[in-house]
Amino acid sequence: FTESQPPELRVFGPDGELAWKAGRAGDGPGEFRVPNRPSFVPGRGWIVNATFQNRLVVFDETGNFVQNRLLDQVPRARHFTYLKFLPDGDFWLLAHRSIQGEMSQDMLYYPVWVAWDDLRYVETDSFAHVSVVKDDSYTYMYEDNPATLAVDGLGRAWVNCVFDYQIEVYAPGGTDHWRMRREHEPTRFSEAYRESIEDEPLMEMEGEIWYLRLPESQPAIIGMNWTGHDEMWVFQTAWVDSPLVQVDVFNAEGVFERAFLADRSLRGMPIGEDHLWRGDNADDGSPLLIRSRYWFEDRK
Repeated sequence: FTESQPPELRVFGPDGELAWKAGRAGDGPGEFRVPNRPSFVPGRGWIVNATFQNRLVVFDETGNFVQNRLLDQVPRARHFTYLKFLPDGDFWLLAHRSIQGEMSQDMLYYPVWVAWDDLRYVETDSFAHVSVVKDDSYTYMYEDNPATLAVDGLGRAWVNCVFDYQIEVYAPGGTDHWRMRREHEPTRFSEAYRESIEDEPLMEMEGEIWYLRLPESQPAIIGMNWTGHDEMWVFQTAWVDSPLVQVDVFNAEGVFERAFLADRSLRGMPIGEDHLWRGDNADDGSPLLIRSRYWFEDRK
């Protein structure tokens, strides 16, 4: 785990006891201001993203400082939301930047593959969704929507393009790319839920009142996770406050295999047998599974 106050990496053993901690506040070797997204890579050690410092901080298996890995030569590396490592130490990051318009601000996302040894990089296609919209004297912020990056056992990056209802898959080094589109009936937010979110002021800054504004329909995909058993689990909800999450399971080739329901609180975590929902109908007989169809695009 990483902690921000004080900024440090903390490693715990299977018994839950603190094994060691490393790092401290600052800009020098083994230091960071806002550490996050720690990863363990065999042969490399513990790697921590030093947010806003454009570098990765590396510790060995016992917490000794190894190096600061500067990312200055990688465009987009200053601002990114996801960081996923491959077994050889190469990594994917989901970078982002904003483009200011007259009445809106678009947030662009860029999946970027980076080679650890020489920091060669390949920047893939970008995708966008509007994150801030201005309306008269009010500034509306869209509800935060997931732009999830997951990496499978072959080192391919699976990227959730939220409002396009599609998943982009990129091979390491950007050598191959394919797309899965999803056809379904978009779920609209209920008026009661929309009013409860949009009518409540979020904050006031520089004379402007900020409100959250929801998109027309709910995001279809709320997360993805590679299970380590040659399966990618894609998480969806039928409605925003549902206690259930639907898990669509894809094999290593990206082919849809099955779906099941689980407790929403376990999204992104291993789900035990006792948490699975066996039926696909509610007590009143209404269907619980989201009826959808996937197909490949740009791939023979």
